Amino acid sequence: MDSVLAKALKEKENLLARLRKLEAFIEVHRELSAPAEPEPKRVSRSAGPESPRKNTPKVQELVNICVALIAEAGKPLTRGDLVERIKATGKEINSKDAPRYIGTILWRNDDVFESVEGQGYWLVGVDRPEPERNTML
Repeated sequence: MDSVLAKALKEKENLLARLRKLEAFIEVHRELSAPAEPEPKRVSRSAGPESPRKNTPKVQELVNICVALIAEAGKPLTRGDLVERIKATGKEINSKDAPRYIGTILWRNDDVFESVEGQGYWLVGVDRPEPERNTML
């Protein structure tokens, strides 16, 4: 395959990856921006309290939320930053060590996220911004 075609195919692949991330961001943004609708009361078959996992997102939802949060921040975010921002959306992370849990999810989705040493996680295929420099000398 000639190099021009190879470069074009690689660029197409990068653009499609970026498009998927932007679509995930838009979806999550719409979900988080939509006015809350009261959920219909469900009749439980047991007399016990409601499930403690009512507001706990599934893994793919966490991936989408992390994509949206990183894109919104415009800079790499650490696991701790992501946990704080996820909790700020009203979602719960059902783990004793939430940053580690989020880190595992990001690591397992290495086609979506990349670790930037000393900065946090960024989106694969999206140009990384220049790191912030301390101008206080």
